[in-house]
Amino acid sequence: MDYRTKFLELLHTELIPQYCDHPSRGWGRAGFIDNSALVSEADACDFLRAIEGGLVRHVGRGLYSAPKSSVKEQFFWEFKKNLVPRTFAISLEPIITLAAFARLHFEYGWPAELIGTQSKKWEFDLVAYPQQDAENESIAAEIKKSAKEVEKLVEHITSLSGAGMVDVTGNAVMRNSIKKYNGLVERGASVFWIVGPAKLNYVFKVEQLGNNRIALTLRDESLLRHSKSV
Repeated sequence: MDYRTKFLELLHTELIPQYCDHPSRGWGRAGFIDNSALVSEADACDFLRAIEGGLVRHVGRGLYSAPKSSVKEQFFWEFKKNLVPRTFAISLEPIITLAAFARLHFEYGWPAELIGTQSKKWEFDLVAYPQQDAENESIAAEIKKSAKEVEKLVEHITSLSGAGMVDVTGNAVMRNSIKKYNGLVERGASVFWIVGPAKLNYVFKVEQLGNNRIALTLRDESLLRHSKSV
C-alpha cells in the first residue's frame, strides 16, 4: 500500500469523523471536497509518522496538539455556513506542518517535547526549542502549501538580510514575509526553515550582527540536526 492510500484511509476513517461528526458541528460527511490528491506521497508518509508515532494527540473535536504547541491544529477548512451540506476540504499547511514535525524528530533527532506548532506570537508555523522551559526558539519554520509561495518567501527574506526590524509595508505577501523576518530579529532563532510540499525546503542560518540586525545564509539540512543527536 502506498502512503497516500494509507493517508486516505486515515482521513476517511478517523480524521473526517472526528472533525465533522462532533456535536458542536454535526454537519455529516457529505460535504467533504476530496482534494487529498494534493497531498504528496512524501508528505503523506511523514504525516502518518507524526500521527502513528504519537508526536501529536487528538484533544477533541478533530483538533490535535503537541507538547510545545501554542495552538490546536485542525486539518480542514470550511466554506460558507449557508451551504447545505456544509462543505469542507483538507487544509494543506497543517498536513505539511506535521510532516515537517516528524522529520525534525525522526530524521534530525529533536525530542518531541521540544517541538511545537505555532510560535507564541504567531510568527512561525513550527518551532523547536533548545530546552523544555525556553521562551525563544532555536528553529523557526514557516510552512507554505505551494512551491510558488516558498520561492516568493525565499526571495523576500533574502532581500531583507542584513537589516534590522523592517516596516511592514507592501502587498499582503510582502507584509507576511516581513513579519517572518521581524520575528527572526526579535526572537533570535538561529535557524530559519522554509518548508513546502513534497519536502521542498530551504534552510537558513540566522546570524546576529548586533544592533538588532541579522544576516541569513543558505545552508544544507545538517543545520536542522539537534546538537545532542550528532
